[in-house]
Amino acid sequence: MLTNKKMVLAWILAVLAVVGARDSRPSKAESGSGVLAPEVTREDYARADRMERVALVPKLKNGLIVPHWIGQSDDFWYRRETSSGY
Repeated sequence: MLTNKKMVLAWILAVLAVVGARDSRPSKAESGSGVLAPEVTREDYARADRMERVALVPKLKNGLIVPHWIGQSDDFWYRRETSSGY
């Protein structure tokens, strides 16, 4: 059985996975234009795999959320980066 802390962490990770998996812009198929969105090809995956991950890290904001639990409670805090800092 999951503890409350583990349940909260699992929920956060699930939400982040769903949010991160979707592009914020609707595809042509989602926008109702009747035109299907282009499919991702093997070449697309190969090009993404060749990208330097070290170069991408500075461009990523809030890619890792680390919960800091408060004592023995079910409450936690986390640091979030904004345009003006933390």
